[in-house]
Amino acid sequence: MSLADVHVIVAEDEEMFTELAISGLLSHGLSESRLRTAEDGLQAIAHLDDLQQQDPNAKIVAFLDVRMPNLDGEETAKQIRARQVGLPPFLVCCSANVESLSACAL
Repeated sequence: MSLADVHVIVAEDEEMFTELAISGLLSHGLSESRLRTAEDGLQAIAHLDDLQQQDPNAKIVAFLDVRMPNLDGEETAKQIRARQVGLPPFLVCCSANVESLSACAL
């Protein structure tokens, strides 16, 4: 499977980290049309819902910042995993804070 077959959601509230992720993903072949960004977990879930409504079997990877406003990455991951809609997305919780990452074991 190549990045051409995948949709990616980057949920990150820090613009610098969002730009780094976008740059890396695009430089490795991800099409800009398959990339969505979110500033919090609520937006990430809205993007996921939209993608799964278009194609319930879409291959989706979601990068979730552990510390975001409104709905953090850990809670977003829990809510996504509790759903029974289509092909489950691959979830990656990310943080610049190592203590947060160890606490985010799902």
